[in-house]
Amino acid sequence: MGKFDTLRRSQLITPFGIGSMIDLPEETFITAGLDVWPSETSQNDIKEAVLNDTTIRDERLEKRLTKLLGRSVNYFLSPTVGRSPMGYTEPPQNQHMKFYRFPSWLQCPNCKVLKYFPLDYSKTPRCTNPTRLFEGTGQMCSSMRRGPIMKPVRFLIACPDGHIDDFPWSRWVHGDNENDCSGGSGDLYLLSSAQADLTGIYVQCKKCGKKRSMGSASNKQSLKKILFENKCTGRNPWLGKNHNNDDCANDPQLVYRASSSIYFANTISSILIPPYSKAINVYLNNNRRLWSDIEDFFDDGATKVNGNLEINQTIIKYLERAALRAQFDKEIFIETVKNKYLNQSANIEAEDVDDEKFRFKEYMAFSNNVRPALEDRNDFDIYPCDLSKYENWVSEYFMKIIRVERLKETRAFTGFSRIKPINPGEEKIQINRNNKNWLPAIEVRGEGIFLEFNFEKIEDWKSIFKEFGKGENLDNQIKQNERLKKPNFTRRSGTNDVMMLVHTFAHLFIRQLSFECGYDASSLKERLFVGKDGEQEMCGVLIYTASGDAEGSLGGLVERARPGLIENTIRSAIDEAHFCSNDPICHETDRQGLEGFNVSACHSCVLLPETSCEHNNLLLDRRCVIGTFDNPEVGYFSELMGG
Repeated sequence: MGKFDTLRRSQLITPFGIGSMIDLPEETFITAGLDVWPSETSQNDIKEAVLNDTTIRDERLEKRLTKLLGRSVNYFLSPTVGRSPMGYTEPPQNQHMKFYRFPSWLQCPNCKVLKYFPLDYSKTPRCTNPTRLFEGTGQMCSSMRRGPIMKPVRFLIACPDGHIDDFPWSRWVHGDNENDCSGGSGDLYLLSSAQADLTGIYVQCKKCGKKRSMGSASNKQSLKKILFENKCTGRNPWLGKNHNNDDCANDPQLVYRASSSIYFANTISSILIPPYSKAINVYLNNNRRLWSDIEDFFDDGATKVNGNLEINQTIIKYLERAALRAQFDKEIFIETVKNKYLNQSANIEAEDVDDEKFRFKEYMAFSNNVRPALEDRNDFDIYPCDLSKYENWVSEYFMKIIRVERLKETRAFTGFSRIKPINPGEEKIQINRNNKNWLPAIEVRGEGIFLEFNFEKIEDWKSIFKEFGKGENLDNQIKQNERLKKPNFTRRSGTNDVMMLVHTFAHLFIRQLSFECGYDASSLKERLFVGKDGEQEMCGVLIYTASGDAEGSLGGLVERARPGLIENTIRSAIDEAHFCSNDPICHETDRQGLEGFNVSACHSCVLLPETSCEHNNLLLDRRCVIGTFDNPEVGYFSELMGG
């Protein structure tokens, strides 16, 4: 089994996407760019097998990203599955993903020497140093049966755009006089003294005896002075050793290899909804050769008249034969093909880049009272529940409860940044040498529960809670941060009290479901639908399984939406919101959490695992749900408490 075969497909999108470093038990690597993915390096039948196994289609998301990124995105590819242990028959699509060794400078844990290893060095790096910096009686690394495994150094340099490079060890210790000493790999030693922080760490050259503390390495100006062009090196190690460095004017800064700010992946997700989830459309997407032939026929023999396609008898006969082979109704098949071709050639500028408008179509699909046809339920299947079968109070708070029996979510990787997060589409870094017409992605298949809040109840609650709500203040802070070009940790362009109510309820609901439905909290995910598209408002939440490597789900989540079960879950979730081990401090605090974007919410009462929350565990307030200590009646669910 290879070093990386234990990595799951979903992990190679986030948190170990392109440009991220992966710490294995004894080595560290960086995930390579798209140019060396198996779909690009394989040939002939193996390439075809890889494409068939990893291609993902979501036409709505493709069009959105085409407009957002300003380049064609025609499909998505998931990472490949690693090869199994020797002795098993391997399918051709099981190809290794590519990784480079980075950092390139490694340190011996025994003698403390620094040595350089190229990106493509594949063997386990061991120290064979025949000397030591100071005299002693300890055993030399070169005299050991197997030298110590070299460990990656903890210091690197990076810039906010995403470039990253090894720390310039030789120039740091030698300064402008680097050419006066030939000391480099194998001559430099990274040592520690009794002094605290970085001043107690220093680099020393054995050849010339010079040494320098790392104390000033965190100073940007000190770091700039020792670089050749007094600016960021523009290095992209994930693109390989032969890629030219970018011209980057940013100031580089010292970063720690294990720092949480060294990598921020950007992803955009989409739920596959009708008509894209219909069986015929999915069949056409999965049969690339068939669709390519159909496109050729339509390009030559189809005429657009008043927004409709007119096709000749030759094309009709061809489509009828294709429908017969796939066992589809001929007329429905032909009509679907025509609509798909028209939709594909539609003006890309009409697509929604705004997240609220993009989600509104999903909201309308989930709130639909009609279940999809039997043959169209493989990727999207909802079951509208009859509210009259639930306890009377349910209809007071919710307009709809939908059992989402099946869904498919596509999560596409658009790029990354370092030091501070940025929004998808704002990336300045390359994830490939030559532009591709595809992006990395994974698909999640699972189940869920969709709840639509009662709009009349929401309007009444807004007027009551207005005096106590902090949504407007937090919305102003988000917009101020945007004007000042500060990082937007909330991953949202604005907020209000209603959004914070729905978000907080989603967290409480997930925490309670994790006790009841057989999934742990990290396997459940929220998808919020709050906002408007024109004059039409949306106010709902989808709770669904978020495991990226499981085909299907266990069924326990959907089961909780049945009458007699979901009432107890909601009531228990609201009751649990009253109890926090940090109360009364948590309940009475106006601002807490990262940059003060939470109100009454902490790890003891509301927060979830990072994989479950869309907004970085921010924009949460228990008081929206249960009211305040002095005014419990202002909570949305205040009448339900203790019931």
